[in-house]
Amino acid sequence: MASYWALQSFPSPLISKLLPWQHNLIVHTVLLLVLAGIFILVLNPRLVYFQTKKKNSSRIYRQENIPCYFNYMKANWRTTLSDKSTPSIPLGYGLGSCLSAPFISISVFFVFLSMLISGDGQCPAVLAQFLLMLGVIVITSQYRLYQMRSLSGLLDVSLPVLLPWILLDNLSFFTSGHQTTFPHIQWSAAFIGMEGSQIAGESYSGHILPALLITWNTFASSLLSSLLLPLLLLSPFSLYLLLPGLRHKQTYQTNGTAGVLPDAFCELEKGESVLLENTEETKSALFLLINKYILLKGVRLLCSMMAAAVLRRHLMVWKIFAPKFIFEAVGFGVSLLGLILGYLIFIRVLSVVSACYAKFKLS
Repeated sequence: MASYWALQSFPSPLISKLLPWQHNLIVHTVLLLVLAGIFILVLNPRLVYFQTKKKNSSRIYRQENIPCYFNYMKANWRTTLSDKSTPSIPLGYGLGSCLSAPFISISVFFVFLSMLISGDGQCPAVLAQFLLMLGVIVITSQYRLYQMRSLSGLLDVSLPVLLPWILLDNLSFFTSGHQTTFPHIQWSAAFIGMEGSQIAGESYSGHILPALLITWNTFASSLLSSLLLPLLLLSPFSLYLLLPGLRHKQTYQTNGTAGVLPDAFCELEKGESVLLENTEETKSALFLLINKYILLKGVRLLCSMMAAAVLRRHLMVWKIFAPKFIFEAVGFGVSLLGLILGYLIFIRVLSVVSACYAKFKLS
């Protein structure tokens, strides 16, 4: 991407000497690498490592004399004094973040693709949105852990937690240089990787691809916000394990004794592996979260529609209010597609990792 942006900054006489395929080579390489990374992670999202560690046999090798036997047993007392009948010990690495790790990795590829389509000028805005979403995840996770009473309650993402996510989506649309007016559409995005193509022709690439590129450039914030929505559901489980500073020092009274943590907090020490044992409940919680997000987005769309209907006699209706309604409608459609894509990716990750976890428990 940096090479492509550097190529665009070259003098025009120098760039005009390049052939169209030479213009598009770097862009197509980035697209191929991004799509290959997404395909590999969706095909095999197991970013965990399972190992069956067998204990060494307690066999004592022949030594020359008694002092040698003593020194050997002193240096290898763990293996020499162990029981031969002890079964193998299965080890699993990365189970605490087994769901969020592949999902974040896939999301990073989508962020790279959004940076490429947004261009070098709006690239910092896309990165800022991604970092702010991670910040919102950390802050809301701490609040949800503080309010937690059970694991089922932690899976329920309330509307006050979801509201900052919606506001960040709306803010990122404007920080990336867009406005809800047609003159502010960045039409240059239609030419990314399309040098030498017939933009106004009758070919497939002349109509569909430029429209997709312009839509992605305009509504990249809505796409990323809807795609990363499942992280709101997963974040308290992984952050409780990975960031001990976020753990809530809550105690309760039982039989006159204080200082004993509830069973829910003890379960949280397993990280996201708890969700692998409750897959159906996790799917239901994600479906409910998606419905809440669609409801909030639908309220915004309804307000824009009512404003356009009430002010239909206004002199600026076709300059301000009608374009606002059109942008909200298209953004709602993009968000819906992002939610469906994020849900399918999450279900794929959950099904594959849970199947591996079930085999791991039986080993």
